[in-house]
Amino acid sequence: MVVLAKEFVVRLGIFTNASDTSMLVVERRAGIGITTERMLVVFKNQMYQGLEVEDTEISVWLYADGARAIHGGWEAEIIIPDCAFITEEDAKYAALGTEIKYWSWGEPSTIIVSLENLQVGATMVVVPVIKDEKKELRLAWRFYVAFGWYLYIDVLDGAVLRTDQLWVS
Repeated sequence: MVVLAKEFVVRLGIFTNASDTSMLVVERRAGIGITTERMLVVFKNQMYQGLEVEDTEISVWLYADGARAIHGGWEAEIIIPDCAFITEEDAKYAALGTEIKYWSWGEPSTIIVSLENLQVGATMVVVPVIKDEKKELRLAWRFYVAFGWYLYIDVLDGAVLRTDQLWVS
Protein backbone atom coordinates (compact mmCIF):
# COMPACT_ATOMS: atom_id res chain seq x y z
CA MET A 1 0.00 0.00 0.00
CA VAL A 2 2.87 2.40 0.73
CA VAL A 3 4.30 1.80 -2.75
CA LEU A 4 0.91 2.60 -4.27
CA ALA A 5 0.69 5.81 -2.19
CA LYS A 6 4.21 6.89 -3.25
CA GLU A 7 3.44 6.27 -6.91
CA PHE A 8 0.22 8.29 -6.59
CA VAL A 9 2.11 11.26 -5.07
CA VAL A 10 4.69 11.25 -7.87
CA ARG A 11 2.05 10.74 -10.59
CA LEU A 12 0.37 13.91 -9.31
CA GLY A 13 3.71 15.71 -9.20
CA ILE A 14 2.29 18.70 -11.04
CA PHE A 15 0.30 19.35 -7.85
CA THR A 16 2.54 17.83 -5.16
CA ASN A 17 5.94 18.93 -6.57
CA ALA A 18 7.29 15.47 -5.65
CA SER A 19 9.20 13.66 -8.38
CA ASP A 20 11.17 10.94 -6.58
CA THR A 21 9.54 8.21 -4.48
CA SER A 22 12.79 7.61 -2.58
CA MET A 23 12.43 11.04 -0.95
CA LEU A 24 8.99 10.17 0.50
CA VAL A 25 9.36 8.92 4.07
CA VAL A 26 6.33 7.42 5.83
CA GLU A 27 5.41 9.18 9.04
CA ARG A 28 2.40 7.01 9.85
CA ARG A 29 -0.23 4.81 8.29
CA ALA A 30 -3.54 3.60 9.59
CA GLY A 31 -6.69 1.81 8.58
CA ILE A 32 -9.78 4.01 8.67
CA GLY A 33 -13.33 2.87 9.30
CA ILE A 34 -14.92 -0.07 11.05
CA THR A 35 -13.74 -2.59 8.48
CA THR A 36 -10.61 -0.61 7.59
CA GLU A 37 -11.80 -0.41 3.99
CA ARG A 38 -9.68 2.70 3.69
CA MET A 39 -6.06 3.34 4.55
CA LEU A 40 -4.32 6.62 5.25
CA VAL A 41 -0.61 7.00 4.51
CA VAL A 42 1.08 10.18 5.73
CA PHE A 43 4.52 11.18 4.47
CA LYS A 44 6.84 13.33 6.56
CA ASN A 45 7.67 16.94 5.77
CA GLN A 46 10.01 17.58 2.85
CA MET A 47 13.74 17.79 3.60
CA TYR A 48 15.94 20.28 1.76
CA GLN A 49 19.70 20.39 2.28
CA GLY A 50 19.23 18.67 5.63
CA LEU A 51 16.55 21.14 6.77
CA GLU A 52 12.93 20.23 7.45
CA VAL A 53 10.45 22.25 5.40
CA GLU A 54 7.45 22.93 7.63
CA ASP A 55 3.87 22.37 6.40
CA THR A 56 4.83 20.00 3.57
CA GLU A 57 3.36 16.77 4.92
CA ILE A 58 1.51 14.75 2.27
CA SER A 59 -1.45 12.49 3.09
CA VAL A 60 -2.86 9.85 0.71
CA TRP A 61 -6.18 8.01 1.16
CA LEU A 62 -6.21 4.51 -0.34
CA TYR A 63 -9.22 2.31 -1.05
CA ALA A 64 -9.58 -1.24 -2.34
CA ASP A 65 -9.65 0.07 -5.91
CA GLY A 66 -6.63 2.37 -5.48
CA ALA A 67 -5.66 5.84 -4.32
CA ARG A 68 -8.48 8.37 -4.45
CA ALA A 69 -7.46 11.45 -2.50
CA ILE A 70 -4.36 13.41 -1.61
CA HIS A 71 -3.68 16.40 0.61
CA GLY A 72 -0.53 18.49 0.91
CA GLY A 73 2.55 18.95 -1.19
CA TRP A 74 6.17 19.96 -1.33
CA GLU A 75 7.74 23.27 -2.22
CA ALA A 76 9.01 23.42 -5.81
CA GLU A 77 11.64 26.11 -5.29
CA ILE A 78 13.56 26.71 -2.07
CA ILE A 79 16.35 29.25 -1.79
CA ILE A 80 18.55 29.33 1.30
CA PRO A 81 20.02 32.81 1.88
CA ASP A 82 23.78 32.99 1.42
CA CYS A 83 24.63 35.42 4.19
CA ALA A 84 25.35 35.57 7.90
CA PHE A 85 22.66 34.13 10.16
CA ILE A 86 21.90 35.08 13.72
CA THR A 87 22.97 32.40 16.17
CA GLU A 88 20.61 30.22 18.12
CA GLU A 89 21.58 32.15 21.25
CA ASP A 90 20.75 35.51 19.62
CA ALA A 91 17.44 34.07 18.38
CA LYS A 92 16.63 32.90 21.91
CA TYR A 93 17.09 36.41 23.28
CA ALA A 94 15.08 37.86 20.38
CA ALA A 95 12.21 35.55 21.38
CA LEU A 96 12.10 36.70 25.00
CA GLY A 97 9.06 38.78 25.83
CA THR A 98 7.05 37.56 22.83
CA GLU A 99 3.36 37.34 23.73
CA ILE A 100 1.52 34.27 22.48
CA LYS A 101 -2.21 34.93 22.68
CA TYR A 102 -4.72 32.11 22.46
CA TRP A 103 -8.06 30.83 23.74
CA SER A 104 -8.11 28.15 26.42
CA TRP A 105 -11.42 26.59 27.47
CA GLY A 106 -13.29 29.61 26.12
CA GLU A 107 -11.11 32.15 27.91
CA PRO A 108 -8.41 34.40 26.40
CA SER A 109 -4.94 33.51 27.62
CA THR A 110 -1.41 34.77 27.05
CA ILE A 111 1.98 33.15 27.39
CA ILE A 112 4.95 35.50 27.63
CA VAL A 113 8.11 33.79 26.40
CA SER A 114 10.78 33.71 29.09
CA LEU A 115 13.97 31.78 29.80
CA GLU A 116 11.93 29.51 32.08
CA ASN A 117 9.46 28.38 29.39
CA LEU A 118 11.73 28.41 26.32
CA GLN A 119 13.22 24.96 25.78
CA VAL A 120 16.95 24.75 25.13
CA GLY A 121 17.94 23.42 21.72
CA ALA A 122 16.31 25.11 18.74
CA THR A 123 16.19 23.53 15.27
CA MET A 124 16.83 25.42 12.05
CA VAL A 125 13.96 24.85 9.59
CA VAL A 126 12.42 26.31 6.45
CA VAL A 127 9.03 27.78 7.30
CA PRO A 128 6.33 29.29 5.07
CA VAL A 129 4.93 32.65 6.13
CA ILE A 130 2.27 34.82 4.51
CA LYS A 131 3.42 38.35 3.72
CA ASP A 132 1.34 40.79 1.68
CA GLU A 133 -0.99 37.91 0.68
CA LYS A 134 1.94 35.91 -0.74
CA LYS A 135 3.70 32.89 0.66
CA GLU A 136 7.40 33.27 1.41
CA LEU A 137 9.74 30.52 2.55
CA ARG A 138 11.97 31.74 5.36
CA LEU A 139 14.83 30.13 7.23
CA ALA A 140 14.06 30.15 10.94
CA TRP A 141 15.05 28.87 14.35
CA ARG A 142 12.18 26.75 15.72
CA PHE A 143 11.92 26.84 19.51
CA TYR A 144 9.60 24.80 21.68
CA VAL A 145 7.81 26.95 24.25
CA ALA A 146 6.35 25.18 27.28
CA PHE A 147 2.62 24.54 27.25
CA GLY A 148 2.68 23.26 23.64
CA TRP A 149 3.91 25.95 21.26
CA TYR A 150 6.49 26.35 18.51
CA LEU A 151 7.95 29.81 18.03
CA TYR A 152 9.79 30.62 14.78
CA ILE A 153 12.53 33.28 14.76
CA ASP A 154 13.89 34.56 11.42
CA VAL A 155 17.60 33.73 11.07
CA LEU A 156 18.27 36.94 9.13
CA ASP A 157 16.87 39.59 11.46
CA GLY A 158 15.58 37.89 14.63
CA ALA A 159 11.93 38.75 13.92
CA VAL A 160 9.17 36.47 15.17
CA LEU A 161 7.76 34.85 12.02
CA ARG A 162 4.91 32.84 13.51
CA THR A 163 3.77 30.60 16.35
CA ASP A 164 2.13 27.19 16.08
CA GLN A 165 0.03 25.59 18.78
CA LEU A 166 0.74 21.87 19.12
CA TRP A 167 -2.59 21.08 20.79
CA VAL A 168 -6.07 22.51 20.80
CA SER A 169 -8.14 23.04 23.93
